[in-house]
Amino acid sequence: MEDKILEKVIRVMLDNKANDVVYIQVTNVNPLADYYVIASVDSNRQALAIAKYVSDVLYDNDVNVKHIEGNENSEWILVDGTDYIVHLFVKDARTRYGLEKMWSDLPIIKVG
Repeated sequence: MEDKILEKVIRVMLDNKANDVVYIQVTNVNPLADYYVIASVDSNRQALAIAKYVSDVLYDNDVNVKHIEGNENSEWILVDGTDYIVHLFVKDARTRYGLEKMWSDLPIIKVG
């Protein structure tokens, strides 16, 4: 992995027990971001905590976090870190929304 910020984002997610973490480099097909990072978590509380940790990593690396979408009742939390978009799904929501299928023409890199 060549992107050090991406590495840090993924590390904080894995350290906080995110499951099935993957990333997709969308630089050449999406003008709004460079990476999508997708993970599963066990609960809404865990998703919100990881979203906070991810936003802290991004801020610490001078990356503008535009917003975090979702709340304690959400099954999908999104961290919009400009070039780094992080999706945290609770339980079966990941399968239901099928984000990876939308980007199936690009390499999906599994990291945890």
